[in-house]
Amino acid sequence: MLRTIDGGNVENCPFRQTDIAHLVTTVEAIVESELPYVFYDYNATLDIATCYSDLRDLNKIDWPLFYEQPCMDGYCQFWNSRVDNPKWVLRKETRQAEFLVHKSVPLDLISGVGVYSEEKAAQVREVFGDADIEISVEVKTAWYY
Repeated sequence: MLRTIDGGNVENCPFRQTDIAHLVTTVEAIVESELPYVFYDYNATLDIATCYSDLRDLNKIDWPLFYEQPCMDGYCQFWNSRVDNPKWVLRKETRQAEFLVHKSVPLDLISGVGVYSEEKAAQVREVFGDADIEISVEVKTAWYY
C-alpha cells in the first residue's frame, strides 16, 4: 500500500510515503489486551490469501522470506516476486501478509513510531508533546521504499 500511496495511485490521497508515520505494537500486546484480530498468510486482497484468528496458524506464513540476506534494519531488503526461483514466486504477496485489529488499537499499546525523516519526527514529537503523549519517535528510512 505504501508504494501505491507514494505513486499517487490512491484516489483523493495527496500524501506520499514521507507523510506516513508507522505506529509500532506487537502481536503479544494485542493478544494480552484481548483485542479482536485476524491475520492473513498473504496480501489480504488476494484470492489465495487465507484468513486466520488462531495464533497457532502463524506458522502458515513463510517467515524465512522476511529475513533473507541482504537485510536492512533486520529484514530482507527485497520485496519483489521472481519466477526464476520457486521460493521467490510469491515473495511480494507473502511479505504483504497482514495482522489486522478490529476497529482500533489503544494508544497505550503503541510502543513507538517510525517516520521517514527528522522533519517528520519533529512534527510527530510536537503533536505528542502538545497532547502529553510519551511515545518514542525514530527516523527509520529503511522502512520506506
